[in-house]
Amino acid sequence: MVLEKIAVYTTIYPGVEPFLSEWYTTVQEQIDNRFDLWIGVDGLELSKIKQLVGKHIEANWVLATQGVTPAQVRQQVLEHLVNEYEALVFVDSDDLLLPTRVVEACYALRDSDVNGCALSLVNKQGTALNVVFRPRDLATAVSNMPRTNVFGLSNTAYRTEIMKQCLPIPPECVLVDWFLATMAWGMEARFSFDFVPRMYYRQHENNIAGFLPPFTARRVQLATKRVLGHYDCVLRRASVVSAARYEEIKIAAERAQIFFRAIVADNLMLTRYTDALNEMACETVWWAFVAHPELEWLWRN
Repeated sequence: MVLEKIAVYTTIYPGVEPFLSEWYTTVQEQIDNRFDLWIGVDGLELSKIKQLVGKHIEANWVLATQGVTPAQVRQQVLEHLVNEYEALVFVDSDDLLLPTRVVEACYALRDSDVNGCALSLVNKQGTALNVVFRPRDLATAVSNMPRTNVFGLSNTAYRTEIMKQCLPIPPECVLVDWFLATMAWGMEARFSFDFVPRMYYRQHENNIAGFLPPFTARRVQLATKRVLGHYDCVLRRASVVSAARYEEIKIAAERAQIFFRAIVADNLMLTRYTDALNEMACETVWWAFVAHPELEWLWRN
């Protein structure tokens, strides 16, 4: 089945200003430009954005109203797009698209509901870090969905048939990408993953889901709080996920709660855990360093 109505969606927010011009250039350089670009704007003036890009932007704009959360901005756009398009391609406005990003995602969605792609990491200036973000294999990525994620808002695409069922996004949701992927997983959606990098994933201080070492005690604590918030959001949607997968999410949430109680109560244990993390090989998936199973002997004792 050929997908004909495609939307590419991003959100622009404070902190991405230095990267907008280069990002938009890569959007224009897609080898197949038969898509509509949608941009949610949160916390910035539209006139300033256009000035920063330095060229005319052909896009559909959705301006956030004052006081809404980042999740509500995305919800506002998505609830419209799912009724107008067959597929949605997500990209981050501080990253860079390779020319085949959109066409390969849409090709993959012919036989799947959710597609992700590998990411080549670059630093703030755009210099290659010689690290590629991707799971070991698709089966591992899907089975580990209750604990880790590889389907972000920079590297995924969804058929709108499944996205409709994933919505709404709770207003307090911070990890929107993992929430959407987990909801799709809970409804037993078909996942695919392109192990060829189709994006440059920029690493800087504002990355919410950074996974590169070195790890610090504060970083582990903050990440664990975010993961627990994620589980709170997902578990409230029990009615739309299968019973078996709900139980898997619940078990993962309970593990994370035990881990959090342990690291909050014992600074020495947190230090030991963080040191052990920094000695391990880096896992190129998001949230793997929270309640890591290979270190469970440490934080459960």
